[in-house]
Amino acid sequence: MSLRHPERSEAKSKDPASPAFGFATGFLDYARNPEYKTMPKLIDGRAVAEKVYGELRRDIAELKGAGVTPGLAVVLVGDNPASRAYVRSKDKMCRELGLHSVKLELPAATTQTELLARVEEFNRDPTIHGILVQSPPPGQIDEAAIVRALDPR
Repeated sequence: MSLRHPERSEAKSKDPASPAFGFATGFLDYARNPEYKTMPKLIDGRAVAEKVYGELRRDIAELKGAGVTPGLAVVLVGDNPASRAYVRSKDKMCRELGLHSVKLELPAATTQTELLARVEEFNRDPTIHGILVQSPPPGQIDEAAIVRALDPR
């Protein structure tokens, strides 16, 4: 099925190899062709979230019944207000869902070596099943190196 407008027989550009040409003509063809237009669908985010949280609660209860309490460590380096709010919300949600939650806030002057050592501690901790190191870290931290240090077990 082509997204080309049924009445358009040829492109009207001097450089059809241009990425901008492809996007622009594709978009215009899509916008002009009523066959491809659909009504927007309103999504009830609160209802979707409650459904997901319900499924998570069920899965967590099943794991706890098997003797495992899922654990998440969240690490924040620095004092970025948006990052701080995000980390706080993750910690709160973990607790509401019944997860083991560890929130570690480190100063902005934390070194790469210090952060890697803390990540390694969490890697070895049997009560931690996931580690979230909040992005973006301060400039002295090599984020890719931190991601590589996370044990995917």
